[in-house]
Amino acid sequence: MADAKNISELFDRNYRLLTQEFPAFEKSKPAYVAAAYYTSEGNLIDPDALGNACFLLKDLCDPFPALNGSGLLISATLLCNQKRDIESRLEDLSE
Repeated sequence: MADAKNISELFDRNYRLLTQEFPAFEKSKPAYVAAAYYTSEGNLIDPDALGNACFLLKDLCDPFPALNGSGLLISATLLCNQKRDIESRLEDLSE
């Protein structure tokens, strides 16, 4: 039961952090998915890193709506949870 409580608290904390930094995503499916993904990885959202990933994706992937449109937050979340820097990960994906 303690594990479920810890997971619930981490999810709540991640969701609050995300919606404080990105208020436009409040009560949206991408916000819940992003918070759930961070929680499933056992990570706390780093709002600065997530914001940087969003801006980087927006700049580099402008012609690709799957990465830059409604999926921007999810794409940035997946990249932020990689153990490598985002730029090198994007270079691998572009090959």
